[in-house]
Amino acid sequence: MALCARAQPGKNQLLLVLGQTPLFFYLLHFPMLVGGARLFGLEHRFGVGSAYLGAAAVIALLYPVCAWYRGYKADLPARTHALRVGCCSARTLTDVSRIT
Repeated sequence: MALCARAQPGKNQLLLVLGQTPLFFYLLHFPMLVGGARLFGLEHRFGVGSAYLGAAAVIALLYPVCAWYRGYKADLPARTHALRVGCCSARTLTDVSRIT
């Protein structure tokens, strides 16, 4: 128990990455599971085992995509702040007040 309390999660740990991008993962995994089952003809064929295998394959394929999206999402506030500062500078606001 003490070892678990001291353990720090890794930056790119699987459950951490998927837990920080749940909607993104959810929206992508379902079409991939259904599409893969139809593409390979596994739909309603091999039971639960093929479902687990398909789920593992989808997680393996989506992990790098979710890791990229997590980085993109973390960087997003910095980019939107830079855009707001650039478009709403004091000079722009002064120019707009002269027009009206």
